[in-house]
Amino acid sequence: MSIICVIGTGYVGLVTGTCLADLGNHVTCVDIVPEKIAGLQRGMLPIYEPGLEELVERNVHAGRLHFTTSYQEGLDNSAFIFMAVNTPTGNGQGRADMHYVESAARGIVQVLDHYANIINKSTVPVGSGDIVKRLITFCEDAYAVADGADALVIVTEWNEFKALDKPQLYRLMHRPIVIDGRNLYEAEEMQRLGFTYRAMGRGTGPAPMVAATGDGTSLPQHASVGEKNSR
Repeated sequence: MSIICVIGTGYVGLVTGTCLADLGNHVTCVDIVPEKIAGLQRGMLPIYEPGLEELVERNVHAGRLHFTTSYQEGLDNSAFIFMAVNTPTGNGQGRADMHYVESAARGIVQVLDHYANIINKSTVPVGSGDIVKRLITFCEDAYAVADGADALVIVTEWNEFKALDKPQLYRLMHRPIVIDGRNLYEAEEMQRLGFTYRAMGRGTGPAPMVAATGDGTSLPQHASVGEKNSR
């Protein structure tokens, strides 16, 4: 069983999503029109296809088919994302209007935080995949992501990110700024390597250093994280 997101609930999207759910997959259909989603959640279909209503009812009841207006909810843990949005004819040009396809691609970019296969299921002209690819950047690995970057934001706990070669990461980045949303790294190490480092939910600096005073007591001195070449 796969976790699948289908964007669009028209003839292509709703039929595709329902059939995939009927094969045993967990499917969430996303649509930006609240009225359509509210109707589907009540069992009211926006289109007619012979036998479709029965399939939708069966798979909703089985917990395999869901409907939402939220990209965040729809994309959560999805291994496959089907773009099945409307592509009407453009005004006076006889060409497909790619506005909805581009909007769906941007919606994916805003919330996708894991690897997924994106399938362009919409009725689109040849070359449309290139449009989507330009909007959704693909990188082979973490180092390709960091190459030339002004900042790197960590939002995953995947092992490949925990075990990054940090000196190589430093050399690749234009500005070695790391925002660690999962607290994967130690602040002291990142400072020593020259990174500007900020972690979520904990102090941004390393453990305090202790300096001796003239009367024999000790005072903490906090090192600042992130001032490249300041020491």
